[in-house]
Amino acid sequence: MSRFPYNAFQIEEIVQVEKHPRDWEPIEFEKGQRGNQSRLADVQLLREDARTDRLRLIIRAGRVNQPETFAAALLLENTKIRGIDFHPMERRKWYGKVAIPAGWHQDVIDPNLDQSDLNYQRRLPVEDFEPYDLVDFLKRVSTIWNITLPNQSDYLL
Repeated sequence: MSRFPYNAFQIEEIVQVEKHPRDWEPIEFEKGQRGNQSRLADVQLLREDARTDRLRLIIRAGRVNQPETFAAALLLENTKIRGIDFHPMERRKWYGKVAIPAGWHQDVIDPNLDQSDLNYQRRLPVEDFEPYDLVDFLKRVSTIWNITLPNQSDYLL
């Protein structure tokens, strides 16, 4: 396994620092692979502290009218470091330990660890996270990951 160029502390710092879309244009959702019902946005991000990292925000909606199908990913150097999605039921591992909490949760990923390591991907519940549409989901995710969005219409779909 090759070593990821950022350690866990640096990854957390990147998530906490303010970011914005690279071209500072409003984020537009394109039709996804499933046709009229799905949407996808893939946005290049820049850090406010002027450091150059390859950061991307990806927002997916399986069905625009079902918030439970929405998912977000924050990629650093084309590697997922954070994610937010929904699971209707919790999943447990051996001895009853909760592996995936029910409802909305954030995936906290450390690419420096081997995927078999228990701390490689931690799934933490997200409190007070109930988006009602895709634009609201984008705004809530942006707040959690400190992404400043340009002023944009609530009618992006």
